[in-house]
Amino acid sequence: MTIAKLPLAKEITAFDFAEMPIKEGLVRDLATGAFLVNQRNAVLVGGIGTGKTHLAIAIGRYCVRTGARVVCYFRT
Repeated sequence: MTIAKLPLAKEITAFDFAEMPIKEGLVRDLATGAFLVNQRNAVLVGGIGTGKTHLAIAIGRYCVRTGARVVCYFRT
């Protein structure tokens, strides 16, 4: 987790999917890291306050736990 440089400890379980129009199944699928096997990228797009950073960190943490290398770069 240290090498990934994730700024906060966020988890998918702490995200309130009922409050945002986000497909929970898709986010949980991304958290499996399956997109990494296919050498695909995941891009989160949305307005301010929609949970992009929270979900990016949570997905990154899940991927690290499965053995993937993760580095966090946030562009503002």
